[in-house]
Amino acid sequence: MKMALFVAMVAAIFCCADVRTYAAESVKALKAAGVVQQAAGERKKQMEEKMSKSGLKCVFLMCNDVAAMQKYYGEILKLKTEGVGGLVVSAGVDLMFFKGDYELPVQKEWAWQPGYKGGAANVTSFSIELAEAEFKEVFLRLQKAGSPLLKKEPEWRQNSFWGLTTKDPMGNTLELFMIPPVKPQNPVWPG
Repeated sequence: MKMALFVAMVAAIFCCADVRTYAAESVKALKAAGVVQQAAGERKKQMEEKMSKSGLKCVFLMCNDVAAMQKYYGEILKLKTEGVGGLVVSAGVDLMFFKGDYELPVQKEWAWQPGYKGGAANVTSFSIELAEAEFKEVFLRLQKAGSPLLKKEPEWRQNSFWGLTTKDPMGNTLELFMIPPVKPQNPVWPG
């Protein structure tokens, strides 16, 4: 690459009588050597990398009991969690839970979401996609833990995914969903 650039520049110098001609010949030589296109490609790649870093990263949430949130998100849902003065739940976007300075109210009503019928509260809620292999196990752990469930079992929603609506210890509504590789013949949860 450096040798091609050097050869192109030397060739342009020997072929030109003035600066304008030198510049034009240099660009031609660089294009012929593929350097200009490569540089443009590198700039495009750098721009794409910068753009890919843009986006929502963290949502900060207050709670009454960080340990209860860790048990729910880490042990029951089996999401990656770590403690850093609070609790970070990695679910595509990090949910960061911190203990409030005073006792916070626990949401009693189910949040409205477009994926299911049953929730009416105009409050924040979350949708978390689970892998097919994990979905049934998470459902069974939620049942065993006595976690609130909007319906007794997962349901086929919007003719495209299995969904299960539950609440975390603060009463935040979560829609857990799984998109199967093949649409089921029967829209009743197979268990």
